[in-house]
Amino acid sequence: MNVWRLTIKPDAEQGTDPRQFCIQKNILGFGGPVSTNGPVTWAEYEQKANEKYCINKEWGGWRAAANAIYHEMKIGDLCWTRDTNGNYYMGRVEGPWEYCASEDHLSADIVSVRPCRWIEIGTVDAVPGKILNSFRAPRTLQAIYGDTVQNFSKLMYNMKSDLSTNFKYELEYDNLDIFSLIFPEDCEDLVAIYLQEFHGYRLLPSTCKTDTSHTEFVLRKRGKKAQVQVKQGETDTLNRDNYLYHSKDPSEWFLFSTCGKYEGKKEDHIHCLEPSDMKKFIFSNTEMMSSRVKIS
Repeated sequence: MNVWRLTIKPDAEQGTDPRQFCIQKNILGFGGPVSTNGPVTWAEYEQKANEKYCINKEWGGWRAAANAIYHEMKIGDLCWTRDTNGNYYMGRVEGPWEYCASEDHLSADIVSVRPCRWIEIGTVDAVPGKILNSFRAPRTLQAIYGDTVQNFSKLMYNMKSDLSTNFKYELEYDNLDIFSLIFPEDCEDLVAIYLQEFHGYRLLPSTCKTDTSHTEFVLRKRGKKAQVQVKQGETDTLNRDNYLYHSKDPSEWFLFSTCGKYEGKKEDHIHCLEPSDMKKFIFSNTEMMSSRVKIS
């Protein structure tokens, strides 16, 4: 099973919303009409589309999407999309490719389609970072890879879909990486909550500056100051030697690498947070987490 991201942005007629058209019709797809005289086979469609669109320099990317929707997308795959109001949807592919040239399909410029049962997931705060980031790419249709994304998508489908369908995905929880789903800002929030809950610090919101590369934010408690550095990624290593003690700034340092990689000399004032401990903290204190972290 694969997980996809679809950006629905065809050349629809004025007054027609192609995104809502797909959602209401329970289909996914895009434009590229080649005939108004009924259905065509894939071979006919591919030939006519090449003849009609190959002179357009943008056709290469569109052709990749067309090949993906026919050759690579399978029944049972899950697909994410969003509407113009910022609402996110996920659908389950339920049938083979077809060419639809009815008046309403041509008006919406949605002719190359797959049946897809859509369910509404919510706004941006309900969608993990890796899925949100996939919408930044200009491609119409692309796969979103990773076991964690796949299992999260399955879980959301199981939770949100109509129970009367009696269909549920089996989930695999081994070796899932929650940190691959969320934004770097979510990891920073996690550390801030952890330090305030277990170390008695209080966050100074004015210190959360995006232009400060050496520290994410500053916390204080009576007689003490703490600074934080967070790195998110499979290969991001934090070096303790970059956070040595200075008499003019006697801070405690809390370092968090989501891959758990630290190097440099160990010092009493430098604390390296372990991903396993932070995961336990998340699942033991879900009510304190942001919506995005909580659902991940």
